[in-house]
Amino acid sequence: MKRFFLVLLVFSSLIACSPIALINNRVSPRNFIGTRNVAYGSLERQKLDVYQPRKGANLPVLIFVHGGSWRNGSKEIYPFFGERFALEGYVTLIINYRLAPETPFPGFIEDAALAVKWAKDNVQNFAGDPNRVFLAGHSAGAHIVAMLALNPAYLKAVNLERSAVRAVVGMAGPYDIAGFFPQSPALQQVFGTDPSAWAATQPINFVDGTNPPMLLQHGMRDTTVDYRQSIELQQKILEKGGKVELKTYPKLEHEELIGAVSLAAEASLDPSVVPDIVDFLKRH
Repeated sequence: MKRFFLVLLVFSSLIACSPIALINNRVSPRNFIGTRNVAYGSLERQKLDVYQPRKGANLPVLIFVHGGSWRNGSKEIYPFFGERFALEGYVTLIINYRLAPETPFPGFIEDAALAVKWAKDNVQNFAGDPNRVFLAGHSAGAHIVAMLALNPAYLKAVNLERSAVRAVVGMAGPYDIAGFFPQSPALQQVFGTDPSAWAATQPINFVDGTNPPMLLQHGMRDTTVDYRQSIELQQKILEKGGKVELKTYPKLEHEELIGAVSLAAEASLDPSVVPDIVDFLKRH
């Protein structure tokens, strides 16, 4: 039953009786101050939800970027993430972004950069400290936040330096997958059909040792994104003298890693996932 519950976690958000609905039904508005559908840009998908702790001022800020193969997903799936980190004392922003194939690479990364800019300019209105902005992402979202951390061009496009982000958490991220593009029409819809342009879509190709500190988390039973993606990115960053930590979870699959953030599921999955994130963020 546990396996059934979690395998469908990300993919069944539109079904009223889905496992994700069961998780989010356990979310209590008493645990945060919620503000939905705040515009960080002018387009329909450029909106975010704010999960603000009930107490405190000048609080650290955590921006979460959802997964979904760059083609699916929504901030509406992740109230459990917002609740969990609001309880940890973070003003948590969960963003939507434009999806492929209507908006292919790099539109979704540009949206995430714009959300960082919005946070720097506005999060103080939600008790947040604009000088303590962190990023986290799961799956495709981990790819997106890694690109912001490793390729300075996207933040520079919104007049920010990489130092605007204190640290980054990548959960089950694909960081070097261009080798799969020739056999995947779906990935070509996301990243284009020109092989000469594919290298520029992969975070690992921008490692230069000057990235914000990064925490890479990966379940070792992940059959969607091989955990070696995180190992190889860690090795490349270390080779260049950058700051990176790696945490692996022997019993967790792809969806289970993000499911372990939920108050409702963390005890049955792996109760160390959230403490690992919080410990890392507090040290940066």
